[in-house]
Amino acid sequence: MPGILSVDGATGSDALSREDAVAGKGALRSLQRALDLAVPGDTIRVGGGEGYYRESRPASGRDPAGIIVTTGGLPGRPLIIEGVPGPDGAPPVIDQGRSAAMPGPGVAGLVLACVSHVVVRDLVIRNVNEAAITTSVNGCQHQDIAVTGNAIANVTGSGLVAGIR
Repeated sequence: MPGILSVDGATGSDALSREDAVAGKGALRSLQRALDLAVPGDTIRVGGGEGYYRESRPASGRDPAGIIVTTGGLPGRPLIIEGVPGPDGAPPVIDQGRSAAMPGPGVAGLVLACVSHVVVRDLVIRNVNEAAITTSVNGCQHQDIAVTGNAIANVTGSGLVAGIR
């Protein structure tokens, strides 16, 4: 059954089960953990405030490194990833700390890995050297992806880079 998963990078715990997180018994610490626990129709509320989220799974055959979204939604029941301002009013920030001058593979902000029916809204994504938000670049189809209210900054790289790809 779909629910709400909260993420708080400062005080959350990735030891929570899906059941405890959906029951409101606490927030998860990492966005990746929330995405790993998500089911179609869930809403993931990413908390803002001091600090930022710097998370990255390694690149796979068709996807760059980054925070990987492997569960999508269903028609009429999208997976929603939404930023929520912190107590100080600051939005949630995904900051991968990358630049074009850094060696190694590119790192994206969010990677939508062969998923459909996803909403991404109200996040700040910066300092990536791949793409801020990207879909899998080959081998699958995506439908009904909505990206709104996000701020994207400092997307650099030597290859195929983009704010949204």
